[in-house]
Amino acid sequence: MKKYPLFLALLVFAFQAHAAPPPNIVVILVDDMGYGDPGCFNPDSKIPTPNIDCLAREGMSFTDALAPVAVCHPSRYGLMTGAHPFRTDTTVWPKQPLIKPGQMTIAALLKTAG
Repeated sequence: MKKYPLFLALLVFAFQAHAAPPPNIVVILVDDMGYGDPGCFNPDSKIPTPNIDCLAREGMSFTDALAPVAVCHPSRYGLMTGAHPFRTDTTVWPKQPLIKPGQMTIAALLKTAG
């Protein structure tokens, strides 16, 4: 009966040793780009986007995304922290940082996952 916990521990260790490495995550936040601008979503696009097209072709694409605000710095704040920009005074931005020391960000969260 006591052999099973050791067996389970070894089994978990074996699975972790052969686990796939974590994926790379690329987030692209752009101003003034429409859904039909990249060639991967619109073959008739007049804007050449070879790098975005390559990422979409070789990786994973998400086609339903929303920005929390219509302007850039509150949208970046929302993306980096997961906090709704309207619950933070984003008007202080050029004079002081919006992200407080120790505040969870997407980078800190991913770092905890290795």
